Amino acid sequence: MPTVYTKHIGPKSLEFRAGKDMYIGLANQKGHLSLYVVPIYLMPALQEQLAAAAPS
Repeated sequence: MPTVYTKHIGPKSLEFRAGKDMYIGLANQKGHLSLYVVPIYLMPALQEQLAAAAPS
């Protein structure tokens, strides 16, 4: 894991953060696991490209 990211462990989740922002998270939900990949919110240029490519 790069030194830029910090690991946070909660009662039902594991998160890797870049500063105060969550980058990737793994959470234990009711009967399943959820994987959260959040770099789109940390990269405005990527968010704009995806918004432009998405159909209306």
